[in-house]
Amino acid sequence: PAFVLRLSEPATARIAIQRKRGGKRLRPFRVLRTKVPATRVRVALPRRKLAPGSYRATVVVTDPAGNVSAARRIGFV
Repeated sequence: PAFVLRLSEPATARIAIQRKRGGKRLRPFRVLRTKVPATRVRVALPRRKLAPGSYRATVVVTDPAGNVSAARRIGFV
C-alpha cells in the first residue's frame, strides 16, 4: 500500500499505522516519518508485507515553521 499526499509547501509527514486486533481494539503497529516536497507525492509503506487484517493510518503534516495539520485517518485492509 501507498499514501498520496498533496502539499502546498515542503513539510514532514508522520504516518502512524494501527492494526485492529481483538474486535475493535486498535494497537500501534508502525510510525513512518518522511520529508515531502510541495507537490503531489506518493509515500509507500516499507517493502515488508503486512499481515492480513484491518489497519488504520493517521497522517499529520508539520511544516518548517512548526504549523501542524489536522489529523487525517483512513482505514484499509
